[in-house]
Amino acid sequence: MKISFFIRIADEKYLRQTQKEGILYMNPINHHKAIETNVERRDDFEGIERIEQMDWFTVKLEEREINFTKLGPSPNLTTAHMRIDNAGLTGNIFSLIAVTSELVSEFEKLDEKLMEFGNAFLIINNPSEFLNRVKNALNELNIQPTMGLVEYYDENAHTGDLNVFYKPKRFKHQSEYRVFVDRGENSPFVLKIGSIEDISFFYPIEKLKNLRMKIGDAPMLGIAE
Repeated sequence: MKISFFIRIADEKYLRQTQKEGILYMNPINHHKAIETNVERRDDFEGIERIEQMDWFTVKLEEREINFTKLGPSPNLTTAHMRIDNAGLTGNIFSLIAVTSELVSEFEKLDEKLMEFGNAFLIINNPSEFLNRVKNALNELNIQPTMGLVEYYDENAHTGDLNVFYKPKRFKHQSEYRVFVDRGENSPFVLKIGSIEDISFFYPIEKLKNLRMKIGDAPMLGIAE
């Protein structure tokens, strides 16, 4: 899927460093699950390697058993699932909003909940060049990244294997693109790719409300005054 623009939302001091010096702050994967309190960022499903839908289960309380089921003439269970955690998962994530034709066809503008990510944003108008600079910087460190768009699933219907490029569908408005690197540890990682002033524009977060997306031959962005 073609990506026409990237958008990065964060606090101004970090975005200025990203734009002028190419400093990318990459949080460890467990940050998004165990530490983050922001509801737009926190994902209790982060690090899950499989999800299984359940038709029934039994709760035992001392000598008493309580059965819950979706089946039979008297169902008393609406939804239930089992999550299998990958306790040994390590790595760091750098996230961006990807402006794609799919996003623009569904939304005319970005969800204002995204403003909770920070007080400013960057529009990166050359996504392929940005990713090339990321890859080159990681290659110099002998680190092989995995990059791609996040896929969104219904946690109350999906059964199957998951990885760091899957998130529950309640996050679909984020249209997230991830750069994932596994250095074998869960600690913050800072990557320097060099200035991106030539391929990015800086705006205060208030301007996000005025950002409009439109489909032409390719998705287009505009900021209304």
